Amino acid sequence: MDDGIVPYGGGLTVLQLVTKYVKQKTGARHNTMANYNFVINVIKKEEFGARRIDKIKLSDMKEWLIKLQADGRGDSSIHSIWGVVKPVFQIAVDDDLIRKNPFEFQL
Repeated sequence: MDDGIVPYGGGLTVLQLVTKYVKQKTGARHNTMANYNFVINVIKKEEFGARRIDKIKLSDMKEWLIKLQADGRGDSSIHSIWGVVKPVFQIAVDDDLIRKNPFEFQL
């Protein structure tokens, strides 16, 4: 049954999706852009960033957040990452790239 979802999440990785989102944020304040760049740099270093968006499940996202914490990332950093990645995945849902947002729960 064709539900309009783009096959394989359009082939986008987490990093590609976040980068695409940030490029669309024209006119953002300097501090906001610095936060976006911080998140991109974290994702670049993570295996999670190379995964296709349609393959990310709730359990994968939770494991990644636990890994970030175990790697020494503080609560503030994790909330900053969460604050960018959650709406990025919601845009993927809205654009019919994925069915559900795996980040759609409260920290």
